[in-house]
Amino acid sequence: MERRLLPPPDRAVVYALTDNGRTMNDAVLGLARWGATRLGDPRPGEVVTADSLVMALRTTFHPDAAADVTATWERHVGDTVLHAIVDHGTVLVPSGVVAMNLRLSDDEAAALRRKADDEGCSMQEVARTAIRQYTTDRQSRLSAAIERIRTEDAELLDRLAK
Repeated sequence: MERRLLPPPDRAVVYALTDNGRTMNDAVLGLARWGATRLGDPRPGEVVTADSLVMALRTTFHPDAAADVTATWERHVGDTVLHAIVDHGTVLVPSGVVAMNLRLSDDEAAALRRKADDEGCSMQEVARTAIRQYTTDRQSRLSAAIERIRTEDAELLDRLAK
């Protein structure tokens, strides 16, 4: 076990396994599997940490059953978020935010590709721009579009109003 002091502003003591400590991985997982069979659901007031969720996932993961699986999951348990990446029989449980896979239909992918070609940029940049535009202030965009129609099509609107 290695003990380190994090620099400011955290100033916390953290512990990590050394290379020698990681050699105990199979033994620790075996003990965790044994203990998991004796645990029930958390009782009111008990805290479920990200570390306990990671250990639960690692102890219940079956590599043989996941041999042909490639997937990414995000699981929320209370305020705790757990990410898991399964890739052909291995599981990785990173901390922090995990990149999202966007699954598109053939038609959606073709439309995205055309837009990227038209704009001379990547499909990813087109998708990110669309998401930013969609998640920003919709009302101001709608008001601007209405004003543009009022201005550019004023004559047509006057004729239709008569």
